[in-house]
Amino acid sequence: MDTMYEDELEQRLERLESPGGGGMMQRDLPWLDLLLAVGGLVVVSGLLLVWSFA
Repeated sequence: MDTMYEDELEQRLERLESPGGGGMMQRDLPWLDLLLAVGGLVVVSGLLLVWSFA
């Protein structure tokens, strides 16, 4: 295996296993992104319903 890959993997495993390392915590999803995703699903669902009955 590539040594750079092995080093990165080792660092990530150490971060996951360390007590105060934070693990794989990510930032919260921004509200705008969440609203856009939900809005997109609503629009696409509505269009599919109209298309299926047309």
